[in-house]
Amino acid sequence: MKNIALIRAAGSYWPLVYLLFFVHSGPMAQTGDKKIAGKRAAILIVSLKSQFPIQQAIGLEVMVKPKLSGYLGFGQFSRFYTTVALNALPNKKVEQQMRRKFIKDNLRDGTVFETGLAYHFAKRNRFYAGLNFQNQKFTLPSTTQQLVENYDFLDAQGRKDKILDLIEKNARLREFYETTRIISKVTLQRLGITLGRRFGFSKIPRFGFHTELSAQWNIGSGTAIESSSPIGNILIKQFAEPILQERTQESFSSFFLPSLTLRVSYALVMR
Repeated sequence: MKNIALIRAAGSYWPLVYLLFFVHSGPMAQTGDKKIAGKRAAILIVSLKSQFPIQQAIGLEVMVKPKLSGYLGFGQFSRFYTTVALNALPNKKVEQQMRRKFIKDNLRDGTVFETGLAYHFAKRNRFYAGLNFQNQKFTLPSTTQQLVENYDFLDAQGRKDKILDLIEKNARLREFYETTRIISKVTLQRLGITLGRRFGFSKIPRFGFHTELSAQWNIGSGTAIESSSPIGNILIKQFAEPILQERTQESFSSFFLPSLTLRVSYALVMR
């Protein structure tokens, strides 16, 4: 199934891959870059990008110096991309397999805020390298029962027994535990490095086409849980939220993810 998913992802990119080949092989790519570099330089650039397997995003790039640019972007998780990416989560142990399945089945509303700096090489000005920071947010809607029994699974600290003791003594707690929906909010902080190349167009020098290879490492995580049930706060604060915090940090602490980005840019301001 993984192979089929990856083949479908690659198939969705074939028009951009064809464009990359066309631009790279034709003379207009070289003349286009020379035109921008030699006559007018872009200083404010807007871009649309598809970063596989993370996000679809829009961003602004500012040339703060001839060789240095800054980037700000906002993106949204692609459901298919994210499913592929989560396959890289640890799954050697049974509890890790259960936790990964829970995240893949329940992940919703993923967004990415990104900022970064890039250095543009002087002698090969179509190439650049950079550092970027991504703040990723997503939700895991579920019941308290699903979170406790599927996310914690082996329950190393014995919280499940404490919860079962509580709900056996309180019918309202038991009803909340089994049926009430809760929203688990997860935030990941990720640091990445990027190597990229820009391809230009001679007849429309404001446009550019970019390919980028990146790698991201997780450097932190945060969690919170929301519920509309007041009585459920007892379970959330004392049991469910600590489980979410500990298991999320454990799941993503060593999460390394390579990515491929295809980006189209347009220079809003040139000089």
